[in-house]
Amino acid sequence: MDGLLKYLSRYKNLTPPHASAVKIFVKTIRDECGIILSDEDVSIKRGGVIMSCHPTVRSELLRHAPLIIEVLHKKHNVRISYIR
Repeated sequence: MDGLLKYLSRYKNLTPPHASAVKIFVKTIRDECGIILSDEDVSIKRGGVIMSCHPTVRSELLRHAPLIIEVLHKKHNVRISYIR
């Protein structure tokens, strides 16, 4: 039984494949715009980023969207086609 628990403990903290991209996106937002978002506010679907945050914050991020997309592509090699 201990062997089974040890084996299953490896899979306890699995995250979706895009979780690292979400963390990179949140870090880039913090560095470039000075806006602090949590990982729960950001989701990646079909090559784009969808944010669930206050409309004022979202409009500020949309204003800087081309810069954010460019930084993500050049520094981190993360390809994002849109931010909503």
